[in-house]
Amino acid sequence: MIPRALGFAIEHGLAIRIVKTRPIRWPAAYKAATEQYSSQVYLDEYGTMRNYRVGLPFPLIDSADPTRALKIAYNWHWGPFIPEQVNLTAAQKERAWRIDPNDPDTLISDDTHADFRNEGSCQQIVVRRYAHVLRDGAASRDSPVEFKQRGDYCGPEPNAYIMIQYLDPGRASDSWYFPEAVRRWRRTKLQGGYPHQSCTYACAQFWWEYLPPKTESYSYRLVREQPLLGCMDANAAGAGIVPSRGGARFGSIDCEVRSAWVIEMLPHAAPEKVIRSVLYVDKETYLFLGADFYREDTSPESLVPLWSRNVEGAGAPAIVLADDYYVPSDRPGFFLSLNLGEERGMLDTDEPPANLFNPRVEGYRLR
Repeated sequence: MIPRALGFAIEHGLAIRIVKTRPIRWPAAYKAATEQYSSQVYLDEYGTMRNYRVGLPFPLIDSADPTRALKIAYNWHWGPFIPEQVNLTAAQKERAWRIDPNDPDTLISDDTHADFRNEGSCQQIVVRRYAHVLRDGAASRDSPVEFKQRGDYCGPEPNAYIMIQYLDPGRASDSWYFPEAVRRWRRTKLQGGYPHQSCTYACAQFWWEYLPPKTESYSYRLVREQPLLGCMDANAAGAGIVPSRGGARFGSIDCEVRSAWVIEMLPHAAPEKVIRSVLYVDKETYLFLGADFYREDTSPESLVPLWSRNVEGAGAPAIVLADDYYVPSDRPGFFLSLNLGEERGMLDTDEPPANLFNPRVEGYRLR
């Protein structure tokens, strides 16, 4: 099976070369931590994970286990390639493209509509995890904070936001918004999950690869196991899109047949209208391989990642995100991609200054 968004790209000229499926090595320290700690992890009577320290929570998935879908979701959230820190500091996070109606193989840059739903998509982002991470080969100290997140240059004005998410399933995240017009941080009420009706691509693109949604916001059902085409060797940012006369076009990319779980994610009853999703997760690595998002009664929107095996050295992550494609349901011949070509040191760099996540510091910027 071909992920829906990848099928869109193939339909408009992306050439796929199917290569032999190769194993993807887990980081050695993560593998060792899984062997050391996973036996103590369990789900309580409410389906909440308990006694988790670090590594993969549930390395053994029993086909007869009625909770297997939930365990797969926790494994996705805490998988071997979820980074401790992510930094996006280039001037632009997304690119927007439309198909030339006179030449269906030509892509026309349409960046003025990169935030066509006015979701306030941020161009510069820093995310720092504080719980259940490995530092210098050892498990981090327990922390009530799962991660802190900062976005700048959000929307048409240089607005900003800060969010702190907690491990406690019953504790709401803290969030603040900094409108440039008033230059004051204001506490805001965060939606109960994502994506939701007012935040689609801005809450999915890039995030579902590196910051999966809070597991406890959904219920999960294992639909099936199936082969799925996954692009794991997109060895350049902007993978699959190349310059051409009059704009750009889809080029070629290597993909392989992966074994995947298909999981239906249903939001818990909430007024925020969290979107129902169908998730595709790689069985070997728990990497995100794609998703379909259902908004109200429309046909599904779709997201597919393009991963890249990393050859920078033994200490580097074995696989990193090169690009993704987001295809909306209500804008024919249009899609979004990431702009990672300008990023340097995107993963696990030096810890950011404390003021970055402090709303009491007025006007503090990423750069």
